[in-house]
Amino acid sequence: MSGRSVSLLETPLTQIDTKLGLAQYASVNRDWQPIVEERSWAKLRVKTGTPLNLDQFERFTKNPRRQSYIQDIELIVELETYDEAARAHFETESENKRNNQIFSDAIRSILQFIAQWKSPQGISLSLKAQSPSDLVASPSRLRRIKASRDERTGDILDRRFERNYLRLDAFESQVAPVSIVHTLKIEALADRRQIEATSDHNFSTDDITDQGVDALSSQLHKFSQQLETLSVYGMTFGNELFWPLKLNNSHPSWPGLKTIDIEYIPSTPFGKWLFVDRSDRDEDDRYESTDSDQHDEFPEYVRTVLEDRSSKLFREVSVPGLFNELYMAVGQAALYMPKLEDLRMETESGRVYYRFRYSTEGDICASWSDRLGFQPEERVLNLWKQVASEHTGQDLTVKLCDD
Repeated sequence: MSGRSVSLLETPLTQIDTKLGLAQYASVNRDWQPIVEERSWAKLRVKTGTPLNLDQFERFTKNPRRQSYIQDIELIVELETYDEAARAHFETESENKRNNQIFSDAIRSILQFIAQWKSPQGISLSLKAQSPSDLVASPSRLRRIKASRDERTGDILDRRFERNYLRLDAFESQVAPVSIVHTLKIEALADRRQIEATSDHNFSTDDITDQGVDALSSQLHKFSQQLETLSVYGMTFGNELFWPLKLNNSHPSWPGLKTIDIEYIPSTPFGKWLFVDRSDRDEDDRYESTDSDQHDEFPEYVRTVLEDRSSKLFREVSVPGLFNELYMAVGQAALYMPKLEDLRMETESGRVYYRFRYSTEGDICASWSDRLGFQPEERVLNLWKQVASEHTGQDLTVKLCDD
């Protein structure tokens, strides 16, 4: 039985039975097993809500041969459940604290296990989080949505966790280096737990740092040094993701990192907006209300959080000081990324899309896109010219775009 023959079987079988698919044929005979498993174990979705699930994952993947087949792990951290009565209330601080612990423990546990693997090709790791009681995981999702329209005080759906976000504790000393992971993808999705900024630009953002240091950015800084690809979507981050606030005796190094793709929230972890108001904005500009109760008909606890009741997205002018410091931090790190080929960083504020792109494909180019005219400081340009020279020995082409 050849690999090609199994490939011919794969498509019709997955169409007939999506639950069993190709995996059911691994037990036909010993010749088929490795060929089938190489395909059926290539991508795994792992839910870590209970010790049993983690035990199963460890038991099924202890075989080094099977480990060598695994290319992609989607890790869904299952947070604590809550009852129907709790659907009508925002998550409390104590609930959020317990979920932070679950989140940290689950990631710590799986990293400790896969740190022992010796897969030659490495793996891609994707991280998400949800409670089995959340709307996104509910088998009665459509029924809940319909019921909430009729009785708003009975179920606030995804808004239950809109006032909280997940945090990682500091556990790097408890986890061995996980060199097998070459790609890390973090998704702060709207229907799952996330790190979110306020929708109304009149409000201040929260300071989520500890003595000025963002724990998540610091953790990612250390973890990213083993990666080939880093993708982060829908969250805020500090400059220490790239360059530490305080250097030890040795510089950080990203010897294999080729691609960085980041879409971030337009605020900093220490509570600063990255954009300010336009001086020419009409004070009578009207903004669409996103209040779930515009006529004060319902109790406060089921209304849209105060900071999000008006979509006043007037912050569209970038704060040069904050962005220049960001590009200095990224540039300092890029000097220690000898294989970097493509870096994309993008955020959105009001009607403005703000992009930075560095690419070594074709002409070596660094481009800043901002229709309101941001221009990097001379020190930033000089640093990125140095990056291009050390990466390729060529001059850097700089583009300032207004789209």
